[in-house]
Amino acid sequence: MKTRPTVYLSIAVSAVLLALYIILGARALNLDGLGYAGRVESNHVRQMLLPGHLFYGPIMWAIFKLTALFYQNADAARVMQVADSFAGAIGIGVFISALRRLRVSPFSATCAGLALAFSYTFWVHSTDLTTYAPSTLCLICVFYILCRVKSDSRGVGLYALAPVLALATFIHQSNVLFATAALVGIMLLDIRRRWLHALTFVLIFAVLVTVPYALLGAYATGRRSPVAIARWASGSSHGYKPGIEPMSVPRFAYGFGNSIIYLDDIGTSIKGRMGSIGESRISARRLAVFAAKSAFILALLALPIIGLIRRRARISGWRSWAAWVCVAWILPYTAFALFYFTTDHDRWIMLLPAVWTLFAVAFPEPSRIGHVVLGAVVAAIFALNLAFAIFPSHLGTNNPYYMESRAMAPHLVGSDFVIFWGHDHIGTPGYLRLDRGIKTQHIFDLILRYGKHNGINRLVQMINGAIDDNRRVVIVGLYSPHNRASDYESEAAKLHTDRREVIAALDGFELRPIFKMKGETVYCYTGRRPRPSGTLVSIDEESGK
Repeated sequence: MKTRPTVYLSIAVSAVLLALYIILGARALNLDGLGYAGRVESNHVRQMLLPGHLFYGPIMWAIFKLTALFYQNADAARVMQVADSFAGAIGIGVFISALRRLRVSPFSATCAGLALAFSYTFWVHSTDLTTYAPSTLCLICVFYILCRVKSDSRGVGLYALAPVLALATFIHQSNVLFATAALVGIMLLDIRRRWLHALTFVLIFAVLVTVPYALLGAYATGRRSPVAIARWASGSSHGYKPGIEPMSVPRFAYGFGNSIIYLDDIGTSIKGRMGSIGESRISARRLAVFAAKSAFILALLALPIIGLIRRRARISGWRSWAAWVCVAWILPYTAFALFYFTTDHDRWIMLLPAVWTLFAVAFPEPSRIGHVVLGAVVAAIFALNLAFAIFPSHLGTNNPYYMESRAMAPHLVGSDFVIFWGHDHIGTPGYLRLDRGIKTQHIFDLILRYGKHNGINRLVQMINGAIDDNRRVVIVGLYSPHNRASDYESEAAKLHTDRREVIAALDGFELRPIFKMKGETVYCYTGRRPRPSGTLVSIDEESGK
């Protein structure tokens, strides 16, 4: 491999992608990402130390502060969004360089890199505000180190492996799973004392991960108990317990397919229909589009398999090594995704580089027809995801919560206090707070945080406080026609909370309609009325304060 042309190629591709990612940046940012941005702007170190993303907050805080030196009005959310674009673009350049180390032709390496760059999950996270683009960049760097050691046949570079993988783990905790692929890659290298290198990697990686988690965990929790720190470190699971059910495999297939080609979120509609909730019917057009995209994804997956089978006798040791590393890369992440969040396309971004590496290994030096096929694959992925996902995301039109916040904005004033109920409105409060500075509260969040009784009582307190301050209290979703799907999807049922209980608790307030939105009436409380007996009272009122 000629190093200089590869460097020029990687830089050129990264520069073009960076411009594309920034130009097509998402208008409606990820709600979790907005939460991270709020933590960064708070300057509170403890708030930035999230167990699942231990170093992400501090790294983004440093980038934000550096940007603020040159631009005083810098917004943390937008700075972090651009940082993600840099991470995604640089990651593709490093990925192409890694493939060239495996003696893949420049054309195949570039096509595989662009296919990764334009895969839905990678593209959307390179234009949004999340932890996924930086963490995947670190994984790609680990893969590059392995490929470089393989091409140089020298084990010295392996000492950089553990620190970079530790950084990937600190940005997204699930990246600890890549240790399996790293070990397989080390053990299959043509170098002396492979066992010693593997053992050294494990020890260094274990120390680099364990010590920061122990020290920062003690600081974040204010406790030195190993049990308390371990409980804090495992908090990124959000209380979800792993498990497999009959629907896990179809959801698994949908989640993986959606990571490559945007599937219009039709999987959610299908799941709703199977549970007798949600849409009563799915249009024939949507089903046809879903079927066509699914067929294209299956064809994409079949191509490398066919290519590897046809070339199995001619696959060099380099590409055979890469194939085994990719298998060891894919299997742990697949098992993780199968047990956790199967339909969530986000979790698949970490193994997409392995998928496109197998694609490149299957077609290392394509023929003329191969050039056409690979070019067509990249063009199709680009066009489908741009049209159905990225451009609508850039406009915000494919985000119902963002569009709902825009529809509500003309009817609201800055002093309003807006309360929401139901999954149909779960993301709207965040966008109203970000774009309009309006105080909002989703009832489900209160119940999730404080429990049903205390959560409802706190809601009553908040409404009383707003009325005392002569602020209008707006209610969205609670008094609408009963939406079983919305209540089910918001997990209100899992918390044993029925909207009728909330309505009964709020019966002490006068209600009147103020405007309609998407056929739904939005109400406001105009004041208090004598409270019927049996209504829940606030904690302060019970204590006489």
